[in-house]
Amino acid sequence: MRSTMPRQLCCAAALVCCLALPAAAAPPKPALVRDVDRPASANVDLACTATGASGCTVAAIPAGKRFVTSYVSYVVNFPSGSIAAAGLCSSAIVLDCTGARVAFLPVATPAPFAGLLVATGTPITMVFESGEAPVFVVITSTLPSTLTMHMLGHYEDL
Repeated sequence: MRSTMPRQLCCAAALVCCLALPAAAAPPKPALVRDVDRPASANVDLACTATGASGCTVAAIPAGKRFVTSYVSYVVNFPSGSIAAAGLCSSAIVLDCTGARVAFLPVATPAPFAGLLVATGTPITMVFESGEAPVFVVITSTLPSTLTMHMLGHYEDL
């Protein structure tokens, strides 16, 4: 007659290993960290509207702050003509962004174009420093009747 003792010991040892293994092999919880160079900040919507003009200017960025854009949306109503370009630029003396940093926005319209041009949630990253006034501009053959631009982003402390 064979003894079942070795088989029982093997089963008991396997059971102990199975019960102890999950606790020992549990993945560690990630440490909570904070980026002190980039503190958490809420999203901010900066907007401007103009009638009968080729652009609009947002209020200047407050002292001691920097504004970082994430997305830009705009609506432009053209009575007639075609749109050549749309862009976002840093403070400029004139509304054609001459001599300024410019980020051109995608425009997909047939020429000639008349009617409503809408672009929503266009991802763009552009930084505006303290004192700069973001400018939205469209370059067209005819002045748009109205235009509105929204920039979604966040402020950072300098």
